[in-house]
Parts: sequence; C-alpha cells; structure tokens
Amino acid sequence: MSIKHILIPIEGQDADNYVLETAYKMGQKFNAHLEALEVMLDGRDAIPFIGQGLSAPVVEQILHSLEAESKDQRNKALQNFNAWRGQHPELLFLEHKEIPQNGKTTLSWTEIIGRNAEIVPEKARVSDMVVLARTSANDDDLSAAMAESTLMEGGCPVLFAVENMPKDIGSNITLFWNGSLECARAVHFALPFLKKASKVTVLTTSKVDTMGESGAALKNYLAYHNINVDLIDLDCDTSDIGASILKNSYDLKADLFILGAYCHSKLREWVLGSITRYVLKEATIPCLLIH
Repeated sequence: MSIKHILIPIEGQDADNYVLETAYKMGQKFNAHLEALEVMLDGRDAIPFIGQGLSAPVVEQILHSLEAESKDQRNKALQNFNAWRGQHPELLFLEHKEIPQNGKTTLSWTEIIGRNAEIVPEKARVSDMVVLARTSANDDDLSAAMAESTLMEGGCPVLFAVENMPKDIGSNITLFWNGSLECARAVHFALPFLKKASKVTVLTTSKVDTMGESGAALKNYLAYHNINVDLIDLDCDTSDIGASILKNSYDLKADLFILGAYCHSKLREWVLGSITRYVLKEATIPCLLIH
C-alpha cells in the first residue's frame, strides 16, 4: 500500500491552516494528491430534529438561519483554503475530474451538500488517508461527530494534526502495540510510514494489556520488511497507559504516534477509560489512528 490520495475536510475554522499544512507535508513525502473537501449543511436535513412542535414560520426562519450559517462557513473555508494555497504556489491545482500527475503533489477543491459525519466517512473509503484537527482543537459537537464517524467508518487511517506541528512528520515514530486486531491493522496500514521513518519505537504494556502476540513478535515481523525497531515495555497501570504512551513519545522526541483506535468493547471503554480518547484530547504531536 502507498499513500496517493489524502482527503482534507475544511471546516472554516482556525485549524484549517495547520490541517492543510500537515496534509501538505505528508503529500510531499508520498507525492500524493490532496483533496480539500467542504461539506455544506443542507438546512432541510435538520427538519426531523427541529420541526416537532414548531409552527411553519418558525421552522422556515430556522432553516434560513442554518442556510446562512452554512454559506458563511463555506466562504470562510474557501478563504482559508485560498490563503493557504497562496503559501504554496508550487502546488499544481487540478480542476474537477482532472487526473493527478504521477510523481507530483497536486491539489483540488471539492464541495458537497450534506452532513459531514456521513459524507466524510464515505469519501474516506476511496482515500488513502484523512487529515483532521485533533478533536479537542475544535470545540464543536459536529466536528467531534465527524472525527469519530470517520475514524470508525472511513476504512482508512486518520491523521490528527496539531497546531504546533513538528518540522518533519514521520521521521521518528512511536507505535503502540498490545496484540489486538486494531493494533495489527494499524501496523499494516502504517507500513508506508514505517518504511520511510529513520527511527521506529514500539511501546508495549505486556504486564497489563496484551491480547495476543508480544512486542518481540511484532519486532521480528517488521524485520521482514527491513524495518528495525526499538522495543519499550512500559511499566504502568491500565489507567495510566495513555499518559505513559504520550510521555515516552515526547521523551523520544517522536514526531508521529501511531495507534490502533478503540481496541476494547464499549463496556470496557466505559469502565477502563479510553486510550484513544485520552490521546485525542491530550496529544501535542500528530497522531495516526486506525480502527
């Protein structure tokens, strides 16, 4: 697998610039096409939620307000996109349905009317990666819903960008391993990143959270792909795994952390707390998550 198509939802927020810049760094690394996507809300989609018990004039007024808000968001998103694009005149901009050129990082803009929590996962299924702002960076329920639905239903890796991004992304990688199916998927999807990295460190928690093959077995497997890794077995309790993972990543000066997202049942997530949610809330380096 290689990374040749990167989807970048644009939301008309301050985070748009560093999300686009993060995607650009990855596009340069893999000579990938970057597709910026703006999803415009159709006010009529909100009728089932706002229509009950309200008079027709009130519903119509709410719809007009939603449409105006959607247009404002679209204009702000396009403004952010064009301002960022101006910083990279070397990028070849492709019109709709133009074929990307091999060996070059190219760029396009797409607008779709619908709900972003539905549209983005659908588009993700025909992409190699999606780049979003880290969840807590957007204090917005719709953004959080889109992030979770994309991660759970998109079928491809999601790279969560951070405002203070490192100069390079993916040269020094930390990877969490607990033997789970989700961690295995993360490894397989992340192979293109691991092969390009100068340093890879596998973080395990064999004392509290191993489900299958050990970190040593993963190290042997990656050696078949000519990927040499360091192995660290964290000494921590179940409740401290998320904090320990991030602390070790920072101590190692990692510029990318890779995680198999939501490895437990919903009940265990509720009882034990979610490493995924902790990482999305607290991480200060880019995180590549795969479910």
